[in-house]
Order: sequence, then structure tokens, then C-alpha cells
Amino acid sequence: MRAFWSHPKDSNTVYACATGHLWNDSDERGVYKTTDGGTSWKKVLAGSNGSTGCGMLATNAQETKDAVCLHVGLPPPGWTFRSGGPGSGLFKSTDGGDHWTEIAPNNSHGLPEKPYGRIALAVAPSKPNVVYAMIESKQSALYRSDDAGKSWKKLDASQFMVWRPFYLPT
Repeated sequence: MRAFWSHPKDSNTVYACATGHLWNDSDERGVYKTTDGGTSWKKVLAGSNGSTGCGMLATNAQETKDAVCLHVGLPPPGWTFRSGGPGSGLFKSTDGGDHWTEIAPNNSHGLPEKPYGRIALAVAPSKPNVVYAMIESKQSALYRSDDAGKSWKKLDASQFMVWRPFYLPT
């Protein structure tokens, strides 16, 4: 598990980001949700194949609405240094994980072309519409959205940002 998030108004609701088995395909990869404090879990988002797991989950820490806005990066497997492939992407839910929309170049201006590799995400605590995404692609860079993912601006593609360790820093 690379990330989890507990709902600020309901401690029984928790989201978990699962990478799955490190060295082989796995149906266990994806985003899971519990509403009963962890007694039972439901997979609410899966990659399109067994080698795509959840790499990072970010959300608004000041969530004041009933609907929770979640952003998730689904990267390719960790057992290769393959940077991108089928199933990788950036996804968003505004209803607590019941429905997901992929944030991609065809529906969100400013993102690099797919395929994506690893994706690191952060939502600014002071401004919940500000989302940062470090996206590994042919145009790897740090991107910023000021409208919760509708449009993006490329910020930094310097060698300080675009390097290839096994894991992204978290």
C-alpha cells in the first residue's frame, strides 16, 4: 500500500491505494474503500490490466462537501524500468469513489501525451483546486492545475525533477 486517506468527517471511511504484488501481475491492485472502519473493503478503481496498480492517492484535506474529490495515479509495474504503458493514467472521483473519470490530454488541456509512467500527486492544503502532478512520460515534468484537473501548466522539466530512481519520493 502506497497511500491511504481517512475521511475527515467519518473515521470509518478510509481509502487505500494498493500496488499489488511487486514482481508479477495481480488482481489486488487498485483503490479500495471501507465505510465500516476496515471490517470490509471494496475495490472502487482498478487498472485496465493486472500490471497497473495504484501508485498514489491525493485529496483535499479541507473537504467540506459530502462528496470527496480524489485524485489517483495508476502507474505501470515496479518490476521493470518501463516508463509507461497500457493502463497507466490519472483518475479523479468527485463522489467518494463511486465513479471515476480519467484526466487525460483529450479532456484536460496541458497534460503530456500518454503513455504515462509513475505519477506523484499532491493537492495544496491551502487551495484545494490546486493539484500538482509529477508525470513520467516522453515529456516528463512537474505539472500544476489551478482548477482541480481541468487544465494544466508545465512547471519544471529540469534534470532535478526528471530522474529515474526505482520509486518516486513520497
